[in-house]
Amino acid sequence: YPADEAPRMVAELPAGQPVRVSAAARLPADDRVRDPLEVRLEPAPAQGGLVVAAFPGDVVRLGGREVAVGADGVAIAAAPEGAVEVEVEGGGRVQRLQVAVSDGYTTWVRASEPGELLVTFASGSARLDAAQRQAVANWAVHAGHTRFLVTGSYSSDGSLAANLRLGRARGEAAVAALVAAGIPAERIVVGDPEPPPPGLPADQQRNARIRPILTEEAP
Repeated sequence: YPADEAPRMVAELPAGQPVRVSAAARLPADDRVRDPLEVRLEPAPAQGGLVVAAFPGDVVRLGGREVAVGADGVAIAAAPEGAVEVEVEGGGRVQRLQVAVSDGYTTWVRASEPGELLVTFASGSARLDAAQRQAVANWAVHAGHTRFLVTGSYSSDGSLAANLRLGRARGEAAVAALVAAGIPAERIVVGDPEPPPPGLPADQQRNARIRPILTEEAP
């Protein structure tokens, strides 16, 4: 309770009611507060503020304790003075940072941006092999609460109409792998097939990209 509320609260107690008050700061003097009141003043713990600039969907832990993260990906918490380990998990990556916190000061720290995962397919196929499915499963372990955009692609060989169908099927195969790895379907957005980037080898053009959505709004 606020310190200036203490006298009023004590005054409302029945006569003779023993009271003990522990506070981390001074209490205002008031002649209505008399024995048997015991006031014990304890020093406030040395601590500072910590602001972690992460990304939407990230999970932030301080010293192993999960703290609340806003929709914008920012976490704000009090931390004891000294070295504190900050762990940021989400978007397929986990990052551990050592941060020095000073008493009475606020420290800001920024997490690295999560990257994308590229899975590849055989020519003319929309089936992920065991190695590619395992890559998705390993990546999903550190998904946090991130939402993902999935798009399939294709090589420049063959007709455009057939390639668009193949690209769409590859995107759907990547979505199925994410869901099988434990990512809820409602956190996955499927985009239109994308043309292959120029200069990319053909075996890498036949792919699906899984990108963390790093904004609060859906694409």
